[in-house]
Amino acid sequence: MALTLYRADGHNEQPSVPDLVNKEYMSQPILVTDMQLAADGSVRSAGWGSPADMPTLLERPVKQASSSEKQAYERYLSNYNRFWRRYFDPIALRLNQQNAQQMEISTFILPLIDNSIYQGLKQILAVDHAAGDLLVPELQPEPIVQLSLNLNNALWKSGSQLAESFLVKFIGVPPRIMDFFASDLHLALGDGDPIIIMGSGGLSGMAGMLDGGNNSGEMFTFSMLGSLLTRPSVLLIGLNDAPAVKNILNGLATGPSQKSRVAGIASGTLFGIAGKDAWRYELNLEGLLSLRFGLEVKGRFLAITNQPLGYDPQLQSTRKVSNSGAALSLSPAAAVRQRPALFASASEQQRKAAMSGINVLYPLMLAGAGSVEEARQQIKVQLGFEPKHPGRGHWQWHNHVLSSSVFGTVDKQTLPQYKADDELFGIRNYSAYFIKNSSSLSKCWQLPYKYQRQCF
Repeated sequence: MALTLYRADGHNEQPSVPDLVNKEYMSQPILVTDMQLAADGSVRSAGWGSPADMPTLLERPVKQASSSEKQAYERYLSNYNRFWRRYFDPIALRLNQQNAQQMEISTFILPLIDNSIYQGLKQILAVDHAAGDLLVPELQPEPIVQLSLNLNNALWKSGSQLAESFLVKFIGVPPRIMDFFASDLHLALGDGDPIIIMGSGGLSGMAGMLDGGNNSGEMFTFSMLGSLLTRPSVLLIGLNDAPAVKNILNGLATGPSQKSRVAGIASGTLFGIAGKDAWRYELNLEGLLSLRFGLEVKGRFLAITNQPLGYDPQLQSTRKVSNSGAALSLSPAAAVRQRPALFASASEQQRKAAMSGINVLYPLMLAGAGSVEEARQQIKVQLGFEPKHPGRGHWQWHNHVLSSSVFGTVDKQTLPQYKADDELFGIRNYSAYFIKNSSSLSKCWQLPYKYQRQCF
């Protein structure tokens, strides 16, 4: 970029590398001493090529190393052999749409990372051969995310204390109900627009599984509870004897009572729902805050929902999964109310990319590039990559100001509005667009770049 700065200062003549060094536009090259500067701003070395066309390491094998480089590699090799059994490679996932009815998930192995998350899962899940089958509930309407866990006995004994506090201490259910709980636990998140979103706003953010980089237990708990309590969700506890649990709940006294005081500052009331074996529990904090929970025995599960008036998924069936420890189901196409929030999250990422492109292109525009397209081509020649405007829209240059037609300028940034009938946002809508406008989904890769960005 030394030539760009040189041009921006008003110099029109073609400089050489020594000229730029002497005028302090760049430092003296140390490793690449045969650098040549072309008129188009590209730099080339006879031995190492240009930034846009560099030789591979196989073409330039390392034949010599200094003593410090040798020692650094030996330390790396020793540490790798020492720690590889304690660390795992994190797995990245990519979702591909094969056709209108089929999708495929590809996995990629990334550099080593501490395997504490894997060890944590191993400690809480029943993963031995003696573990029972994990029966996953099939709900309708289909949840966006559903996490099913087959907990080991030690963790379930510890975790059941939380269920016991809610069911026994708050609601007044007899403690013997705990004897009928199985080891499986299922959390289903319905379609909705949560008030509190932790993380990126994607599926992991929906579940509150991200803590913003803070690994403290308090932040994780707040993240989880905040997201769950502000979006439709249902917790299903597996039961060994569903009729016995239903009889216990049917025998409860309903209505407010003195025993329903919670921590001395809140009161709870249990109501029976007329015409069905279901109940609603309302927790009132001195008239300032009210929380409602629904309880119902559905098949072999005790279902606890946080929005009983609006979210009450029905149990259609159960299915046995091959992995008895855990199962995760994702259904992005089920997100309808969530789409505006997902659109906002995607737009925010695109806004950052658009502003980053402005930062790269602006110096070339000041240095005399005739258009944004010319500046993009100069970047491609000089650095080997070509900036592309994310999503729809384009960069524009007017009155010495570089802006995005969608996201504004660096000091006056904007975000687009969500449109419910947008055919090129989201997996389901994009697939529908293809089916309607082309005979083959393979034509996706022949569309212009700005549409390819909307595929996944």
